[in-house]
Amino acid sequence: MYNGYINSTKESTAQSNLRAIAMMEADYFSDNGSYYKAANTALINTNLFSKTTLDPNSDYNYSIVDHYYGFEAIANPKSGMSVIKWCLDGNNDMNSGSQCP
Repeated sequence: MYNGYINSTKESTAQSNLRAIAMMEADYFSDNGSYYKAANTALINTNLFSKTTLDPNSDYNYSIVDHYYGFEAIANPKSGMSVIKWCLDGNNDMNSGSQCP
């Protein structure tokens, strides 16, 4: 039961981080006319947040992939937990999980 609580807390933190990435992507798009894409947490911290916002030692590695409809922010677990995705569709609606391609 305790391990389930810990994993749930880690997943909630990852979801909050993905929401923060989505908000920064909206600002980036407004300034640049395109979405930022990054292969890892360090690049997101440096180029999207301009500071260390995402903990590089967390249980998730973050990445951003661009798509024809927008972008997909992904939290990949370093071990044993589920992958969490957030994406922006062609209508600028934020979706998560199985609603992402």
